[in-house]
Amino acid sequence: MTWLRTTARVATDGAARLLVRWTDTVTSRSTVPNPVVAVRAVQLLLAETGGGDFYEAVQERLTALGFPPLGCDGCNDHPCTCDADALAELVEALGPLGVRGLARSAVELFGTYGDPHDVLSTTQVDQLCAAADLFNTE
Repeated sequence: MTWLRTTARVATDGAARLLVRWTDTVTSRSTVPNPVVAVRAVQLLLAETGGGDFYEAVQERLTALGFPPLGCDGCNDHPCTCDADALAELVEALGPLGVRGLARSAVELFGTYGDPHDVLSTTQVDQLCAAADLFNTE
């Protein structure tokens, strides 16, 4: 019985490797996003990037490779509209002044404490700084 399991596993592994090679070959010659290249990109970013920037870097690289953004049903052939109503749900729940207060609280907390554990991405820090500039000019 062990011999049969070993033989089946070897055959399955061989078939999987063949399918991955075919997928890589076929998708590299088409407009379909290549999952093999995506895995390589994630491995490279994991080796190069750390902290809060890793998720953002992976998302940008995968989007550049043609994969739709997270939460998107696929916008490869036209401009992505996934985030068109990203704020509407929050405004509906908290109201415009509530959202403004939430943003101001985040800016004040960041201004007071910073990011001591390096959990914020570069984009998040840039957005907080831009919001701080907005609130400082009022």
